[in-house]
Amino acid sequence: MAASLNGILGGLLCVVLIVVAVEDMRKHRIRNLYTFPMVAVGLSFHALSGGLDGLVFSLKGLGLGIAFLIFPYVLGIMGAGDVKLMGAVGAVVGSRGALVAFLLTCVAGGVLAVIVMVLNWKYTMKRLRAAWTAVRALPPEGRASGEASGGDSKKPGLPYGVAIAAGTIAFMALEWLGYDVSHLLWT
Repeated sequence: MAASLNGILGGLLCVVLIVVAVEDMRKHRIRNLYTFPMVAVGLSFHALSGGLDGLVFSLKGLGLGIAFLIFPYVLGIMGAGDVKLMGAVGAVVGSRGALVAFLLTCVAGGVLAVIVMVLNWKYTMKRLRAAWTAVRALPPEGRASGEASGGDSKKPGLPYGVAIAAGTIAFMALEWLGYDVSHLLWT
């Protein structure tokens, strides 16, 4: 019975991730409406099915998921919704699952970045030309004399919720297929 409930929890997380990915692509926003209930469900499920150990399992995942993206958020690279979504993933899959899902998310994020660059080719070329101009203008000592020109207020966004969804769903699919991907990290 616990395995079927765990399957239901994984299925629910997949549905939430797909909904979030679509909304993040369309509106570049991840709402608390999705992340907070998923955290509550993950914590509750693991606490009810595993007692205190289950709760600790879920809390470790929640904390690690948040820790992975908190620094990019503080630096202004990532939105708060992305941080909360990765925390929700961790609350469901635990700390080892959060780590593997995060690593797969990084790969998915790189692929997504290339896709965004290709889809926004004119903007990408404009920024590359500005960067090349700035590099050529460097004095021989190698100190930059200022910021590269060519900035644009309409820069394309990177809906990282899509990468989080892809990385997490890939992790869960590998686990479902019987691959213990966490053993690659721990021997």
